[in-house]
Amino acid sequence: MKSLLFLSGFLPSARVPSGGQQLVHRELERLAREYRVTLLAFRNEKESAIDVGADFASCRRAEIVPVGRLTRLFATLRHPRLPAIASARFAAGASIMRSLCRETSFDRIHCEFIQAAGLLRLAPVGVPSTLVVHDFFHEALARRAEHLREPLRSLAHVEAKRTKRWEAGILHAADGVLTLTERDRDTAQRLSGRADVGVRYPTVPGRLENIRRDSATIDPHLVLFFGLLSRAENEDAVLWFVRDIWPEVMKARPRARFVVAGAAPTESLTRLRAERVSMIGYVEDPVALLSRAAVAVAPLRMGAGIKIKVVEALAAGLPTVATPIGAEGVRPSPLLAVAESSSDFARACIERLSP
Repeated sequence: MKSLLFLSGFLPSARVPSGGQQLVHRELERLAREYRVTLLAFRNEKESAIDVGADFASCRRAEIVPVGRLTRLFATLRHPRLPAIASARFAAGASIMRSLCRETSFDRIHCEFIQAAGLLRLAPVGVPSTLVVHDFFHEALARRAEHLREPLRSLAHVEAKRTKRWEAGILHAADGVLTLTERDRDTAQRLSGRADVGVRYPTVPGRLENIRRDSATIDPHLVLFFGLLSRAENEDAVLWFVRDIWPEVMKARPRARFVVAGAAPTESLTRLRAERVSMIGYVEDPVALLSRAAVAVAPLRMGAGIKIKVVEALAAGLPTVATPIGAEGVRPSPLLAVAESSSDFARACIERLSP
C-alpha cells in the first residue's frame, strides 16, 4: 500500500463542532482505506480538551500540533512576510514537516485548508500534491473590515490585500487544486491563472439525507440556527437576526420560537436575552433538530466559503433562509431562499412559518 501525507490546517475530527472539520475527517477516513496515512494537523486552544484519539485510529501516525496565542505571536515576528493565516502553522509545523519527509518516502501529499498550504513548499521534489481550498481568507478579512471602526478597518483591509497576494501565489505550490464550490473555483483560477482547478462539492453524512420530516415531526413554529458559536461570523449572524429580524418575525408569527444550537458561544451570546429565543448549546447529532424545525436560517454578513450548515439543512429537506454570504457557493435548491435586507429576511421566514 502506498504512503500519503495528509496535511490539515485545522483538526480533522468527528468530535469537533465544525462542519468543515468533520468533512475533512470523512475525507481522511476515505483516503486511509487507500493509503498508509501520516497525519500532520493543527489544533487551537479551544480544541485542546477534545479527546480525538479514536478519530485517528486509521492513521499510521498522527502529529497534532498546538497553535496558541504565543505561537501566533512568535510566528508573526519570525515570518513577517507571511499573512497571519499562514505564519503560525508554518512556524509550528515546518520542522515536523521536514522530519516526516526525511523519515518516509511519501507517494502523495494531500492538504486540506489553504492555511496549511505553505508547508507544501517544503515537500520533496517530485511528490505529487493536492490542495483543497475551503475558502479564501482575504474575502473573509475584507468583509470583517466593513464591520470594524478605524483604525482597525484600515488595518484589516491591508491584511486582506496581503493575504490575497499570498493566496494567489500559494495556489501554485500544489500539483492539483480543488475548491468546494464553483464560485471559489472561479476565484482560484482568476487569482492564479490556473485553468485546471477542480471542484469537490461537500458531501453530508447519509443519516442527514434520510431524515423523516412530516407533520408528525415538524414544529411549524420553530426557527433554527446551528453552527460553531465561537466564530465571529456566527456570533454576528445570531445577534443581527435577534436584533433586526426576529422582532418582525414575532409580530407576524406570535407563536414562533428561535433556537440557537452550537458549541462555545461567545460572551455576547451567553449574555443574550430575548423573547422566545433559546440557546441550547452544542448538539452532537443535529438530526432531531433538523427533523423538527420549520425553517433554518443562515443570516451571515461575514465569512467566506461554503457554509456546511446550509448544505446539511438542505440535504435534510429543511427549508432554509440565507443571506447572499450564507448561501455563497451553495448549489440551487427550491428549499433555499436568499434575502439580503433584514426586512426581506424576516418576510422569507414568516412565509415558512405557520400562524
